Amino acid sequence: MIFQTSTIASVIPMVIEAMDKNYNFDARPLISNLGIDLSRIDVPGARYPTAMMIDLTRALVQKTGDDCIGLTIGRHIRPTTFYALGYAWLASASLLGAFKRLARYDQIVSTADIVTVAPADNSYSLVFTHRSAGIEARPVGIDCFFMALITMCRWIGDATTAPIEVHLQHDSAGRAGDYVTAFGSPVVFEAEQNCLIFARETAECPVTGSNTGLAGINDRLAENYLASLEPSTVTRHVRELLMQLLPSGGATQERVASRMNRSCSSLQRDLRSEGTSFRDVREDTRQRLAKGYVQDGDISLQEVAFLLGFSDQSNFSRAFRRWTGKSPKDWRDSMHAGEGS
Repeated sequence: MIFQTSTIASVIPMVIEAMDKNYNFDARPLISNLGIDLSRIDVPGARYPTAMMIDLTRALVQKTGDDCIGLTIGRHIRPTTFYALGYAWLASASLLGAFKRLARYDQIVSTADIVTVAPADNSYSLVFTHRSAGIEARPVGIDCFFMALITMCRWIGDATTAPIEVHLQHDSAGRAGDYVTAFGSPVVFEAEQNCLIFARETAECPVTGSNTGLAGINDRLAENYLASLEPSTVTRHVRELLMQLLPSGGATQERVASRMNRSCSSLQRDLRSEGTSFRDVREDTRQRLAKGYVQDGDISLQEVAFLLGFSDQSNFSRAFRRWTGKSPKDWRDSMHAGEGS
């Protein structure tokens, strides 16, 4: 089966507050009627199916008649909305550090979407794409997410912090001026991609209130939370065994299947039923571990290659370039640039 994508439940209080304060409307009955269990919104890390959230945005637009309601909802974000990511964001040493954390932990917000940081000569772009082609574009959700991110930038910057440009794939709904006012920057509609573009000097500038220790604590909480989102027992078991076996160079399908008391064909079948394969799980596990190890300046790149089960550093470097588009050294340098943690 292909697993259902999900969104963190703590976005619901943001919706309720926005509707109450800006539209004088109690959204709770509407939310409950859509099958969204309100008793879960105070459970740390609880989640709802993404399809429910899409239904909610449609219902809110219909109720208010406001196609741009996402701009209003996004301003009501709280540090707790994005779980540990929110606090790690606050403790980052720069906006760039916060952006990289968002890209690393984007699945905390939604497992349906991907955020990447794209550097250019004089800017950084936060690019928003869908993880699955089966997920429809949803302008309200994108507006809300972008408004929330800009609000979060103003937490650690100042009230005037804004992108130099916002690109949205949807049209303006006749409200271009409202978008410019909300984002504090020019907006390109019907663009090729959804992205926020920040000046390099803005992104890299050190910010007050950074705390390397606090950021690290919340990074670990975020990592543990992401691990708990693993959608299948078999996939999780395979990943755990791979993490044990990779340093020995023996992380083969045969060895993993043997450890699980399965035949290779049985393991292949189980993983296929969960929408993945042994090769994909091993590749993803190596990639996740590689980024963490490379970012850790205390581990040499030769040691990283060994820990991931590569026969030599050159094979590791080629794989890492395939994953990130950069050499391990260049990626390590870029991760530390402007972040200080």
